[in-house]
Amino acid sequence: MRPLITAALGVLLVLQNSVAADPAAEPLSRRLAGALSAAWGAQQAARTAVAAQQWDTTAAASALEGIDGLWQRTAAGEYFRLLQNITDTLAAGGPHFAASPGAVGNGLLTLYLVTGERKYFQQATSEWQQLQALTRPLGGGGGGSPAGTSVPPPLESLPFFARYAALVRDAPALDAAAKWTANYARGSAGAPFSGFDAPRMAAFGSALVGVLDALPSDHPARADLVGLMGAYTDAVVRPGSAVAGLWRDEPQALGAPSGPARAASCLVANALAKAARRRWLPPPAARAAAAVARGAFAGAAAAFSVGGAAASDGVSAGPAALGACLMAANEMEAAALPKPGRGRVVLLDSYFNNESRIDQSGHAQSWHYKWGERGDGGFSFLAGVFERAGFELRTLYGPPTAAALEGAAVYIIVDPDTGNESSKPNYVGRADVDAIRGWVGAGGALVLMGNNVGNCELTRFNDLASAFGLRFAGDTRGRVPGTEFAAGKVVIPAGNEIFAPGDLFIKEYSSLQLAGGTARAVLRDDGGAVVVAVSSYGQGRVFAVGDPWLYNEYVDGRRLPPSYGNFQAAADLVDWLASASPKP
Repeated sequence: MRPLITAALGVLLVLQNSVAADPAAEPLSRRLAGALSAAWGAQQAARTAVAAQQWDTTAAASALEGIDGLWQRTAAGEYFRLLQNITDTLAAGGPHFAASPGAVGNGLLTLYLVTGERKYFQQATSEWQQLQALTRPLGGGGGGSPAGTSVPPPLESLPFFARYAALVRDAPALDAAAKWTANYARGSAGAPFSGFDAPRMAAFGSALVGVLDALPSDHPARADLVGLMGAYTDAVVRPGSAVAGLWRDEPQALGAPSGPARAASCLVANALAKAARRRWLPPPAARAAAAVARGAFAGAAAAFSVGGAAASDGVSAGPAALGACLMAANEMEAAALPKPGRGRVVLLDSYFNNESRIDQSGHAQSWHYKWGERGDGGFSFLAGVFERAGFELRTLYGPPTAAALEGAAVYIIVDPDTGNESSKPNYVGRADVDAIRGWVGAGGALVLMGNNVGNCELTRFNDLASAFGLRFAGDTRGRVPGTEFAAGKVVIPAGNEIFAPGDLFIKEYSSLQLAGGTARAVLRDDGGAVVVAVSSYGQGRVFAVGDPWLYNEYVDGRRLPPSYGNFQAAADLVDWLASASPKP
């Protein structure tokens, strides 16, 4: 049996067994993933044209995005392996696959950003170049092309086109992607969305939120596309509009066994829910969008009832419907979680920790413990935990003045640079200590994440920690040879004030010293050294740990055995920070 087929069936068995154990206890997203895995396994086993042609561009793109989203929400490593297997196989191509260029591009980019393997970037580049070859100069405009530019890539490929352009910093290509997206909204009568049927409306919404995700926050076309998102939402939500009935007035049709109807409904639900979550809509429109998204999703999801054929074998539903509904399920289930951080800002420092490197395209890139960084050293999983709790993510690139900290409920400083890590490090100074201490005293929640000796500037960082009765010892504990993870195990006892009982993993950390006041240990290692400590100060609190700790490598489920609860610990910490800070 071919290696890729063997891998696919192995992933399939893992997912099916996990669902079969107790299907009633499984969230819909996991059941959809199990069904999607079954559909993929059936295609790999059959190797027929009919089976393969189900994995067209829409099916491949939605399946990969849905699986990636579930992996990010659960940190279950089997979903990453399924994502990797499908992407590898589709990228390798074959005589029967019906996907067009760009179909697996986002999967390839994700695998490159996560693993750092150059082959994925090269494959993504090939996909992007094929899309570029589809464009050509066009004088009069047409399709999705602004007059005087070029024929655009297919609508469903635009998110990948924009994401790749953003990664390599190809400004003209990114500008073109934004223009093409806006032009695709033109209906048959010239007005936005006029003449759009359900599949077209669904495809456009999915493309629009994908391109918005890729655009930098300061891109000049961003405001226009956010405005277009509002117009799209109005077209979908407003009673009496040309397409509102598709989602509001005909729920039975949406929930019918028809795969295309379910896929369209779920793509619209996903677009509306993501726009609401990402704050691309004003509050009234966001609430309306979220309500219609729930209704549209409910009709489609009814077909995936526990024990139903679609939920158990995944083949009858088809990968396009399963992938689209998995995308929507990720949004719906995340939206239903408690939001203790709603209306609050979590601010991540990028001033004291300001490392840079040269990326694949020769550009200087800020990296190491950043919100959007998906590699081992990034904080993308922690960012997702904060977002699902309702927090707004921001980054502080300058010094922590009182004005800069105003409006933040949580401020995180991680691994301040040494002279070996930056040619011009920004050290913690007296003015920084005074500003941060005043902010904590007024109710802020401060997180201090150090590192072991030699990997972090601790002398001046300790000036800040000491203001709250804490000190990084500057030693190195928890050395872990290879994959002997037990050497880095820290046990959480029952009754811990932050974390649920269980085992955590932390390696090569600086222990903490308690310098009096309200400072107290939260976790100790098996030698009695303090691993995590907290302190109260005025109306605020401080959390300290001697390692960046919650970075992707030891949170995302790809390496650690599942017995280690680092991902759950991240959620516990976020809940504690939300309760610790009275700041809005």
